[in-house]
Amino acid sequence: MRKIRILRIAFNDLGHGGIQSRIMVVSEQLKDKIDQDIIVFSSKPAFYDEEFQKYGRIFRCPNYEGKSKFRKQIDYYIRYRRIKKQVYRILKEQGPYDVVHSHTFFEAAPCLAAAKKAGIPVRIAHSHNTAMPDKHKFPLKQLAEIYRRKYRKIILKNATHMLGCSQAAADYLFGKGKGRPVYNSVNCDKFNLNDYPKKDWTELRLIHVGNFLPQKNQLFLVDMFEELKKIKSDAKLIMIGRKGEYLDGVLKKIESKNLGDSISILPHDSNVAEELAKADYFVFPSQFEGFGNVMLEAQAMGLKCFASTEVTTEVDCGLTTFYELEKGAKYWAEQIAEYYDKCGADKHPADMSKFTEENFANEFYEIYKTSVK
Repeated sequence: MRKIRILRIAFNDLGHGGIQSRIMVVSEQLKDKIDQDIIVFSSKPAFYDEEFQKYGRIFRCPNYEGKSKFRKQIDYYIRYRRIKKQVYRILKEQGPYDVVHSHTFFEAAPCLAAAKKAGIPVRIAHSHNTAMPDKHKFPLKQLAEIYRRKYRKIILKNATHMLGCSQAAADYLFGKGKGRPVYNSVNCDKFNLNDYPKKDWTELRLIHVGNFLPQKNQLFLVDMFEELKKIKSDAKLIMIGRKGEYLDGVLKKIESKNLGDSISILPHDSNVAEELAKADYFVFPSQFEGFGNVMLEAQAMGLKCFASTEVTTEVDCGLTTFYELEKGAKYWAEQIAEYYDKCGADKHPADMSKFTEENFANEFYEIYKTSVK
């Protein structure tokens, strides 16, 4: 069979994030079976750009990149025609393509509408998240709901395949039961506890990995850690993630609570496997989450995980306990401390056979090859 030609459409850019890392997994695993290019919506270089260019070209169609939050919000609601026009132009000028695989959440709508107009046989909408409860007030709340309904209808009309990283992610974007999950994967060669020395510390060490965003809820994590320090005075916390505006609030809270000596913030490109090996527990208090791929990595490394009930249970490989955020930071701290007292922090890696990168990529290839008659 000839190589299948794919135009992939990124979620914003190829920065160091969970969605982007999954794109790179498929790119590497299927490099001998597919040819691919990608559209990004940023003019700025990003973490995975150089690596992706080993597999294909990057086409840039930047959205508004100025500093005005109001302008950025307005742009989000009015750029449908521009995105559709840009995607269609690339399909016609750079094609022919067999597949369009969109990772752009609700903005799969203009991308797949363009793909259908261009006659692309396989058109994939891929949902990578659920959503935070809408806190907008009238009329923005009503505008957001109209937007979601309109775009969902366009996606349903133009997609040939509707996928989610979990069933909850698929249900949110497409409507309940209309899409199906393709679960994320973990690099079991990289995240292998046997490659690292055994524990040689006595204090309780927590770790969190996630870009600094309201979704990942690091402000709650700092509150929780403050309560934990009252019980386990020698406890330590490491946070790893991509910086953003939200980090400013996190740093201010750490300073106001005098926790600077107990909390370390490491850059997003740190060796996550190595840092997981040096920790006891993984904490993930997300306000919403499509899947939470880093939890697979933590469990592959044998860490006990404590996650919010907003994280889908499909990510649990037997090492996860879920708590409601509404229970509060003190409750979380008390539960974690109690677990540590009863069970300690011995590491026993979970069975990750369900989540191998080979299986993950092959699920997509089975879809891609339906485009070739």
